Amino acid sequence: MSVVVHGSVPHDVSPEDVLWLGRALDGEGGDERAVAATLIQRWVMLGGSERMSLSEMVQAYCQAISPLWLADGARCRPGGSAHGTRPCAPEVTASRARRRARPWSELREEARDAAVWALYSNELGDYLPGSVHYATRALVARKLRGREARRDGWQVLDGPDDGHTYLSTTQSREDDQRLRVIPGDLSELDAVAQLRTRADARRPRSTTTSSTSSASAVPFIAIALGGVLLASRRRRA
Repeated sequence: MSVVVHGSVPHDVSPEDVLWLGRALDGEGGDERAVAATLIQRWVMLGGSERMSLSEMVQAYCQAISPLWLADGARCRPGGSAHGTRPCAPEVTASRARRRARPWSELREEARDAAVWALYSNELGDYLPGSVHYATRALVARKLRGREARRDGWQVLDGPDDGHTYLSTTQSREDDQRLRVIPGDLSELDAVAQLRTRADARRPRSTTTSSTSSASAVPFIAIALGGVLLASRRRRA
């Protein structure tokens, strides 16, 4: 499989990672390449495969596939912080559940193409370098002067006009090493196409998401990372 390299540190990618990246791109909207580049750069910034899989990171970050935003998830179930809001409407949570179970062949072509471009070419490092966060324009406008934005040093990037605002942080701007990809063989996509992961298979059991595609979502990098690591440790136990 492909390897994402940051400096001299390799970060391994699995067939499941390719599938979950495709599922995220299928649901997040916007420019699929910009979203893919942002997600992978964020994954590496948070420690990459030394800390979590790409699959775990995108499920923690992307509301469109997050287990916390399912009908029985911590955000949407009765008593949850977003219960009764539009992102937790029955038809929306049902759509998320279907997307979490969707095989590679049923993802939008644009989502599949962007996942393959990100992980099977070496163009990733030149596309929106430093972008590690995105959100709706309305959410960014509301949060840009807030505590988190000041703490992390948010800066708006000149990204595509796709409804998202793409952001760098102080940490990502200080990192002058662009990512490069050692592509795997495209025949490996056969293994991705054969995955038939159930909707709740390998679901992070204690993940707090940084989902940002909804105006009701508030990103917390440290909490998201902590939740992913806790889930990972529980699976290994």
